Amino acid sequence: MVRATCCPDGAERGLLLGVDHTRTRSPHDPACIFLVLPLQNARTIASPDTNPPEMRHHPPKDTVRKAVIHKFDPDPYKSIVLVSEPLRPPKRTEVQVAVLYAGFAGSEVNMGRGTYPGQPSPPFTPGYAMVGRVLSLGPSARRGFAPGDVVAALTVYGADAERINVDERHLIHVPADVDLPVAAALPLNWCTALGLVEHCAKVQQGHKVFVHGLSGAVGQAAMTLCLQKGGTVYGTASARNHAQLRSWGAHPFVYTDKAWVAAMRELGGVDAVLDPLGYESWDESYSILATSRPSVLVGYGLNLRSIQGDGRERVVKSAKLETARQLAEMARLQAFNLKLWEYRSARFFAISRDSKTYTADLERLLALVKAGDVTVPIKKVWDLEDVREAHRNWGKAEGMGSVVIRVSD
Repeated sequence: MVRATCCPDGAERGLLLGVDHTRTRSPHDPACIFLVLPLQNARTIASPDTNPPEMRHHPPKDTVRKAVIHKFDPDPYKSIVLVSEPLRPPKRTEVQVAVLYAGFAGSEVNMGRGTYPGQPSPPFTPGYAMVGRVLSLGPSARRGFAPGDVVAALTVYGADAERINVDERHLIHVPADVDLPVAAALPLNWCTALGLVEHCAKVQQGHKVFVHGLSGAVGQAAMTLCLQKGGTVYGTASARNHAQLRSWGAHPFVYTDKAWVAAMRELGGVDAVLDPLGYESWDESYSILATSRPSVLVGYGLNLRSIQGDGRERVVKSAKLETARQLAEMARLQAFNLKLWEYRSARFFAISRDSKTYTADLERLLALVKAGDVTVPIKKVWDLEDVREAHRNWGKAEGMGSVVIRVSD
């Protein structure tokens, strides 16, 4: 049964789309699977900066330089403006943080186009994750943060700004010696990958895992974590990245020629497929799951696809219709579980900073990076003043790894 309900206690306000199961067939089958669509109120902001060019990089100390999506448009030079405006002091349990680096992902790109499910109406500041330095505390903050501490957070919105107020429950200390751009990549990209590999697919020694988008930030992270667990990794990626992926231990295929479908079936199927593509690829991904043992297809990401599997730009005519279409696709993914006689199953993963495992996951990743057990490649660093170029060039940069925005040094 597909049902919609309010978020449970402790979750961000939003709409949950879920599927109840009255029986399960494998360890991968959850009793109830939810899709969380965050809902946020629109905020009012100042008009775009009208200072002369020589003043725009040096706003007064009582103002904050930040990116603002002031209208939806595929062209980031029409949808995004850079403004300088005041920031209020932190309330109660909030902490004011000077943002050093912000994570950058497809979610922000789709926000600018108006196709990210549940996003607020303009104007608002994007920025899903950040690492920064504590400036001041709200009067009731009691979790041990102090001015000067380096912290990371999954912010969902607001990180593309020089300063941000974040509730202390969402902040995590960043250990010394962890590179700041790397720390900015962990809250979204790597925590998503860890959730896919451990909490959804439950990858173990000897498992065969197929990862779509191996050369993307989340795909590359998932590959790394699967290999560390002793799994064998297959997946799709651009041909230009195949040599590097093979050197890391993966077995890459080109998505469009569909050779991967026959190859995986010849292997007897895989134990898990991690698939952010959705739509037509879910049927193909489900078809390569092993049928003689428990196996799972995990769809993930709250993005309407901005790039199709063949690399062509996907034209979005109506954000509302596209969001409705994605909700229907979520239901279609869960419908695979109606085949109660099969070992194969399906579920959807959406990262949430309010999940019971999120804080522990991020702390563990930070510890792995500090110990040198995980290497996090950074593909590109953009400055905040060039954030519109970051949006325009999304998916076009050479190499693999995460993209981050340098907000301040």
